[in-house]
Amino acid sequence: MRHVCITGSTSKLGTSIADFFVKNAWNVTMHYHSSPKNLDTYLSNSNTRLIRGDLRKHKDINMLSELIHKSDINLLINNVSILYSAEKKKIDKKFVDVLNVNYVAACALTKAIYEHSIQHNNMRTFHVINILDSELCFTSDTLTEYYVTKHALYRYTLEAALCFAPHVRVNGVALGPTIRNENQSEEHFKKISEAAPLNYSNEVSEVLAALNFLINSGSITGEIIHLGGGRHLSNKVMSFF
Repeated sequence: MRHVCITGSTSKLGTSIADFFVKNAWNVTMHYHSSPKNLDTYLSNSNTRLIRGDLRKHKDINMLSELIHKSDINLLINNVSILYSAEKKKIDKKFVDVLNVNYVAACALTKAIYEHSIQHNNMRTFHVINILDSELCFTSDTLTEYYVTKHALYRYTLEAALCFAPHVRVNGVALGPTIRNENQSEEHFKKISEAAPLNYSNEVSEVLAALNFLINSGSITGEIIHLGGGRHLSNKVMSFF
């Protein structure tokens, strides 16, 4: 049975990922915080289940972890993330929110997949893919909290791949600008998309192709596929806004 759990599945990218798996006849558990516009479409699909949870809260992280333990989920895609830039030199509640959503939740759910795999004693049939940022290797004076958590998740991806082998494969896909958000103008999105060695970022179709490649390559673990036109090779971080 092929069953995927996708966090942040009602974001623009998350919805595209969910649709990809639905079309390829997977059972899909869609975690969301705010209701998707096309909620009825997913509810009418017998292979799709929607789970609401606020991953800023540990109780909801634990709820989703328990769901993994009690299900037949064998693929986890940690897609959820939030952007926030706090006042410099200040740690506030929103910093903790970013930490919980972008890092703590992913770690807890990955551990739940590992514990679930031990119960079934099936090696290499369980898989975690973390959605990362192609600029995660560099420092920035904007969105510091976002980059700190994404870099931490990058390191965790590598550590977890070794720690949880041979039961679970753990990989990542690091993205450049993919879909324009509501705070960006078309002009600015084009500018940051082209601020890469290839003068090009990645399309959603490339993200789906990378996911499909990792899923169907059973010998790969601890691998980060860098999309985004070579942004990870640059020493310049472009502001999202």
